[in-house]
Amino acid sequence: MTLKDIAKLCNVSVSTVSKAFCDADDVSRETKQFIFETAKENGCYEKYYKGRYHKFVVAVICPEIDSQFYARFIERLEDAIEREGGVTVIAIDRFDGDRQRELIEYFSANNRADGIVVYTLKQLKKGYDIPIISIGNKVPTVDSVKSEMDCAIDDAVTYLKTLGHKKAAFIGEPLTLSKQDKFLKSAAMQGLKVDGSDVIVSQSRFEDAGYSGAKRLIEQGTDSTAIVCAYDYIAIGAMRYLEQEGYRIPDDFSVVGMDNIDTSKYLAQSLTTIDNHLDELCTVVADLMAKKVRNRWVTARQEIKISADLIVRESTGKAKVKKTAPCLK
Repeated sequence: MTLKDIAKLCNVSVSTVSKAFCDADDVSRETKQFIFETAKENGCYEKYYKGRYHKFVVAVICPEIDSQFYARFIERLEDAIEREGGVTVIAIDRFDGDRQRELIEYFSANNRADGIVVYTLKQLKKGYDIPIISIGNKVPTVDSVKSEMDCAIDDAVTYLKTLGHKKAAFIGEPLTLSKQDKFLKSAAMQGLKVDGSDVIVSQSRFEDAGYSGAKRLIEQGTDSTAIVCAYDYIAIGAMRYLEQEGYRIPDDFSVVGMDNIDTSKYLAQSLTTIDNHLDELCTVVADLMAKKVRNRWVTARQEIKISADLIVRESTGKAKVKKTAPCLK
């Protein structure tokens, strides 16, 4: 069946049929629907329809889905975008900058997506015609939304000091060096001592990083009474090793995590952690993306920060006072 045949059945011009199949704005929704139904009844809708999907499509490029944090981010963002009337497609860049750029190029070409959200976006080499939002770091040519951790890390250091802790250790891994730097700067400013040997950068990840990191601290005879971990999985692994070796939390060591994953409040000693307010962040991202997709005249770049908060639970307590030997005369 030709476009002329469909036009005759619908009693409209061939030009109107052609515009309808291209989803042109100057053809009413009712007329489009009538033409589409007629085409479907005659088995030729898929042959002629060249319009966009009826919902806007957002490509979400994420480093991984192995961790609960990133899986939860994808789930929350997908829910928020659906509430705005869109749908998501997910791609994984595996922390690889070249792969990330390739994915951005793919989704921006030939109308494969209406917008792109990238977690930890690298520097873009050129501009793109579709909205791109960077999560976690600022890139000058696109919008950015991030959880502002600095103040919350300051609060964690302050809280440890109020509990009487004078020395603290840090356990992280190569992908968490920015958090390590923030912690060390805060500790230096507030007078919480951190020995270089007590800063562990594990070559493992997740619970293994925390377990091996705590093991190294104990084996080298650390005198820190608090351990700050780059994320909650590391904290969970560290707590597991300490408890296995007979140490009590928080009596012997206070432990602080980051990210406030769902599991953190259900541990035997619920985990003191930093909440990055992921739900709020995803809602802001979805709202901004919907506005940019629906109105391409909105071109101003925005940098939006969501303040993170310290959540105090059972894994932190007063520093253990070490007894000194009596002075003999």
